[in-house]
Amino acid sequence: MDFDADGILDILSGSWPGSLFFFKGLGKGKYAKPTTIKDTMGSAILPLHYQDRKTGEIKRSGSATTVWACDLDEDQDLDLLIGESDGGVYFVENVGTLQEAKYENFSVALMAGELDMKACGEDSGVSFVDWNQDGKKDIVVSGNSGLIYYCKNIGNKEKISFAKPELILACRAGSIRAKVHVVDYNGDGKLDILVGDANYPNPSLKKDLGEKELEIAKGLLEELRKFREHFNDLVKERHWTRYDKSHSRKHSQVQKEVGATFNKMKPIKEKLIPYVTEEKQGPNGYVWLYLAK
Repeated sequence: MDFDADGILDILSGSWPGSLFFFKGLGKGKYAKPTTIKDTMGSAILPLHYQDRKTGEIKRSGSATTVWACDLDEDQDLDLLIGESDGGVYFVENVGTLQEAKYENFSVALMAGELDMKACGEDSGVSFVDWNQDGKKDIVVSGNSGLIYYCKNIGNKEKISFAKPELILACRAGSIRAKVHVVDYNGDGKLDILVGDANYPNPSLKKDLGEKELEIAKGLLEELRKFREHFNDLVKERHWTRYDKSHSRKHSQVQKEVGATFNKMKPIKEKLIPYVTEEKQGPNGYVWLYLAK
């Protein structure tokens, strides 16, 4: 996107520590070194605010941020939408101009209907596009559960407002920390979805297992897979019930079931120890492309 209105495409990025960065486009696929995007007080923009209990000072925090620049309040400049590790979508207004941005030193947590957008999951990613093709740009948000939601824009110039989230996509099984980017990837006039994610694979089986041992190990892995699948579904439900009080089950009830299911996986993992390699299986991550039909 052209962040500084000079006719050359730039790159914006969030970061694990939380700060937002601007990579100025120099043309011909080259970019300048990143600079930190700051607010009107000269501080790095972070999405969360809290009051220090000892000093009373208002401080900012946030981590694992994602960022999307857009004209949310329709005043002909670029504001910022930020996703964050605890979930939610935060709006930081540009009170300057398109050419000379000046960002407020506070953010606003956006709502989707009566729900905080945190209901869509932790580790949020955000896109601002006209998803339903009605001429108004909507919010598409992803989260730790691997689910992608759409929040219809029902606001106007006077009032920013979005409808309750609607599920539009569930990523691959076991997908976590999903980061969504909506774009017409193949140039066919339809909006496609790019998703970066993380995944924790099953441990690798030893190569010298006998036929009987291999049968036992595969059975344990299948049992573990089913528990993990159920566990992931419960985690998604737990997060939603935390914010949606109209849900059919209480948050505490789902939380209890999450703990019970996690404990049931422990003995299965212990039984697997003799059949798997000692190599530590760290997370892997991919970028997935979902083309619109």
